Amino acid sequence: MDAQWLLTLYDVNQIRRQRVIYGLLKNQLTVSTAYNGMLYHQFILIGQRPWLTKQEYDQTLQQLIQAQWLTEVAKGQMQVTALGLEQQTLYWQNHYRVQHVLMFERYDVSGFRDAFLLANQVVSEASFESKSYYPLPADNMTKNWVKKWYHANKHVDIVFQWAQQLKTYLETLPRQDADWLTSTWVGHEVPGMTHQQISGPTSWDEEDYYWWELDQYAQLIEFALANPKSLIGKLFVPYRRLTISASNLLTYQAFEQGMSVNEIQKQRRLKISTIREHLMLSAMLVPLDQFSYERILNVDVVAYFQTRLTQPLTQWSFDQVKNQGTAEEFFYFRLYAIQQFKKAEQSEDQVNE
Repeated sequence: MDAQWLLTLYDVNQIRRQRVIYGLLKNQLTVSTAYNGMLYHQFILIGQRPWLTKQEYDQTLQQLIQAQWLTEVAKGQMQVTALGLEQQTLYWQNHYRVQHVLMFERYDVSGFRDAFLLANQVVSEASFESKSYYPLPADNMTKNWVKKWYHANKHVDIVFQWAQQLKTYLETLPRQDADWLTSTWVGHEVPGMTHQQISGPTSWDEEDYYWWELDQYAQLIEFALANPKSLIGKLFVPYRRLTISASNLLTYQAFEQGMSVNEIQKQRRLKISTIREHLMLSAMLVPLDQFSYERILNVDVVAYFQTRLTQPLTQWSFDQVKNQGTAEEFFYFRLYAIQQFKKAEQSEDQVNE
């Protein structure tokens, strides 16, 4: 594991738990891991190292501690040192740094990339009336979604509209980025270039190209959100499809369709604790307006929390609000914290626009 890259996942101002970073990289999302990952603004890491072993991860951390780039301020809690900050600065001088981090925090960028590339190929082949070709690899959910999207929109002169909308998006990019990006697309009798075939900075490695490419699709998500009625906007699915498990997704969809926690528990025959975990994870992994907080957090519950939780959100603890200390009380507390985090994030976005 690249020690310098791992160092960039930690912060000089914020203490971060090593088990949280590891859980994000492995996509082992407990409620605690996801919540802290949200506070760290590190959802971009989810599932990025599924093959990573705990032994390799721990050994790399020890290298960073021995080099005095990272310090363990408490058991399992790490913070970047002044020397480590210098190393982070040097690292970013030679590697690609993601610019559209919030899109990675809120949406499944890699899932959207796969859907886009397949849709682009389908439209390209349709423009030549070609029906015999090998589609790009994608999971069944992506394949079915692209098929549904194409058949729902093919009557609107999809080839012309798609080309015009892509042109509009590409014109927002630096010329070099636009050229590199389009050169990777697969179309009719066009195989698409690999990262190795793109003449980028000599200091870049495969991971730099990987993040650079995903960042272009993160920016394309911004375009889709700004143009929801466009073909690109209609292709975009506004939740983290690949992060939410199939079972979790069923719980979330049932809740958003109006079912109560108890009704979902009876229908799905799962433990009530599992249903609550599904809903907390869903709240963290979907946009603010995609989760009906008010159906759980009524006016009295919100007022109770508002009078007792007056410090910055990062200083909140369950002990400040608990009465009986039940799992249900914690469920309310955690959902309220998630909602307030996302509201603050949304307000910050509006200020920066």
